[in-house]
Amino acid sequence: MLVGGVDEVGRGAWAGPLVVALAVSDCRNDPLSDLLRRPSRDRKDDEKLREGQFLDSKALPPKRRQEIAALLPDLVLTYGIGTVSTEEIDLLGLSEALTLGAQRAFSSANVVPESVVLDGSVDYLSKRVGIEVATYPRGDTRFALVAAASIVAKVARDAAMVALAQEVPYYGFEDNKGYPTSTHLRGLAAVGPSIHHRCSWSFGPKLLYQNPYIAAERVGTRAVTSRSADMV
Repeated sequence: MLVGGVDEVGRGAWAGPLVVALAVSDCRNDPLSDLLRRPSRDRKDDEKLREGQFLDSKALPPKRRQEIAALLPDLVLTYGIGTVSTEEIDLLGLSEALTLGAQRAFSSANVVPESVVLDGSVDYLSKRVGIEVATYPRGDTRFALVAAASIVAKVARDAAMVALAQEVPYYGFEDNKGYPTSTHLRGLAAVGPSIHHRCSWSFGPKLLYQNPYIAAERVGTRAVTSRSADMV
């Protein structure tokens, strides 16, 4: 029986793409489980590892994530990555963007599993992929395939954000990956949003003016409409 694990990265970012990944394998995959259950040599990461669980990709050092990602092609049957652009997120909203990213991940994998474990509590897959879907909050710490998908998505999106940092160097994307930090906010205050920012997000003038780092500065923004419910 083929099963899949699905996870996303970039849901709450202010800039950059949303990335959804699917990892597919047999229902029992001991080598994969052993690899992902093994704690990093970093002692801080050891403390985050609970017995019987797998590390979330976000808790791993970047170098360790990349090492594991390089091993995954030999440990899973296949995996797929679906990327949704900033423009598409603004046009569709987050819920539909997640579904689109998942569809693209399934197309990329070229193998349809019989069932899927989806990280989180919201099923954004069933209405489009037509297979059995089980949702689990913190599924990436409970199922090896979801942990694998999380790592694949994180490595892919991090690389994309590092590339964007070369194109628009004002926001510190290479470090914050498009999430709100003091460096990111100061960049927004200085030059306004780039074409890679999600301008349907509610990070517009009100939020920027309230930030202590930029309260005294004027902000030039593109048109912003509130879609704060999509950020949950």
